[in-house]
Amino acid sequence: MAPEAQPEQATPIPLLHNAFPLQRGRGISGKIIPDVGKGLSKEVLSTPRRPGLDEVADHLRGLRAAGGLPGTAVGSRGQVSWVAVDLDEAEPGPLEAFLEDLWRKGVPAYASTGLTRGFRVYLFFKRPTGQRRTHAIARRLAALAQEAGLGRTEAFPSSPEAGRGKALFLPYFGYLTWSAKAHIGALRPPTRRRT
Repeated sequence: MAPEAQPEQATPIPLLHNAFPLQRGRGISGKIIPDVGKGLSKEVLSTPRRPGLDEVADHLRGLRAAGGLPGTAVGSRGQVSWVAVDLDEAEPGPLEAFLEDLWRKGVPAYASTGLTRGFRVYLFFKRPTGQRRTHAIARRLAALAQEAGLGRTEAFPSSPEAGRGKALFLPYFGYLTWSAKAHIGALRPPTRRRT
């Protein structure tokens, strides 16, 4: 069967929607466009609500990127169940060493490629936590990444105030396609976890 004729898998759509819940309120949508000399760039649009399953499906198909503020599955404003650190300048080798060091210290961090460049590091919480606390955790993770030589960082949630801050795109853009962009942003732990 030709790659474009492969049947689409519906399972990842609610899985991504639930694994990376977003706060109620505004979201973001965007196109990924070729940028001469830079590779890829983003055209970002703010939306009045967080993405629903249709927008997440389009994201997974690589049609239009979707995102918002980190949140919880139950949608409580100001409660967060995951944080992310954007690492646009990181290189794979130092990132791998950073992840291995975090796992050795008992911090199960995961990484993905960024939407257009670099990488992201994610932490997930067992229970939703207030945005002020998760913002502090994300900033500490960003500081550790800078100390590890991973370049400029950006922490999400980006604000300690409930429901405020800069939105970010979800991982797994284009995951359901067979194109060259497939699997952009797929999460993974370090390759060699030392215990």
